[in-house]
Amino acid sequence: IIQFSNKQLTTIFPESPIALQLGGSDPNSLAKAAKIALSKKKFDEINLNVGCPSNATQSGCFGAILFLQPNLVAAITNELNKVSFYNNKKLPVTVKCRIGVDQRDTYDDLKNFIEIVSNQGSVNHFIIHARKAILKGLSPKQNRSIPPLIYERVYKLSEDFPNLTFTLNGGLKTPQEAFEIASKMGNIHSVMLGRAITDNPLLLLQVDHLYSNWEDCEQSNIETIKTRREFLERYANYCENFILENPQFPVSGIDFCKPIFNIFNSIPNSKEWKVLINNNIQNLRKSKTNNAKDNSNLIRCLLLDNLKVIEKSLDIKLI
Repeated sequence: IIQFSNKQLTTIFPESPIALQLGGSDPNSLAKAAKIALSKKKFDEINLNVGCPSNATQSGCFGAILFLQPNLVAAITNELNKVSFYNNKKLPVTVKCRIGVDQRDTYDDLKNFIEIVSNQGSVNHFIIHARKAILKGLSPKQNRSIPPLIYERVYKLSEDFPNLTFTLNGGLKTPQEAFEIASKMGNIHSVMLGRAITDNPLLLLQVDHLYSNWEDCEQSNIETIKTRREFLERYANYCENFILENPQFPVSGIDFCKPIFNIFNSIPNSKEWKVLINNNIQNLRKSKTNNAKDNSNLIRCLLLDNLKVIEKSLDIKLI
C-alpha cells in the first residue's frame, strides 16, 4: 500500500462493511499503510494477519510467525489503534490468528498470546482459525487441512475472556454446520466461512433459512432467488448498473466473475462453463475498452451468452 497505494486500493468495491487486512511486522510502517488506505477508501475494520503460514510471510516476519512474538503484535495494534479513524469515527482493530504455531501449541500459549495482545495492544476482537500452523514441512494448502481442528480451544477462550469477542474460523463447510457449532458454543460471537463460500457461493442462500424465519422472508418484500438462471440474470443487472453508475471505477470481467466462478459447483458440465468464461475474460482483456456502456454490455454477454453447456441445471430449484 505504501509504495503502490493507487494500484492496491482502486479496485476495492465501494461496499460496506469491509475490512482492511494488513500484513507486516513493523508497527510504524503498518500504521502508515492503514493511514494511507483510510485516506482513500472507507473501511469498517482494520485487521492484522497473524495466521498466514506461507514461506513469504515467514521470511518477511509476518503472518503466523508473529504468534511467537505477542509483544510485537501488541506494539503493532497499538500503533494501528492510533490511526484507525474514518470521518472521525474510531474503527476496531482486530487480529486473525491460529491456535498455535509449531511447538508453541498449548492452550496456555494461546491464552498468553490473547492476554498480551488484548491488554497491551487494546484488541477486543480475535478471529481464530482453530488449527495450529506448522511453518516447516507443510504448504499453506496443507496447513488448511492437516493440523487437526480444535474448536474447543476457541470456546475455552470465550469463557476465560468474557469481555472479548471471538470469531471461530477453520474447516466449516456449510452454513448449517456453522450454525450447529455456534449453537453448541454459546459464548462464540460469530463464525467465519471462507473457502467454502468461494468454492460454492450459493451456500449463502441457506443463511436466511438458518438465521431468520424463512416464511416471513417469502411473505415480505425480501426478494428470494429460486434458480441459477434467475441469479445470473439479476447479477448481470447488478454489474451493468454498477458500471454505468461508477464509470471511473477500474473494473474488469475478472472482478465481476471471480465471486460467482463456482456457482455451478458439482453440476454436470460446470468445467466447460468455466472454460468459456475464462476465454471470454481473455477477450475482455484484449478489448481494453474504457467505455462504461461497452463494458456493461460485455459483462452481460460474458455471464449470459455461455449458458447452453449447463442449460439443464439453470432452472433446478435452489431452495
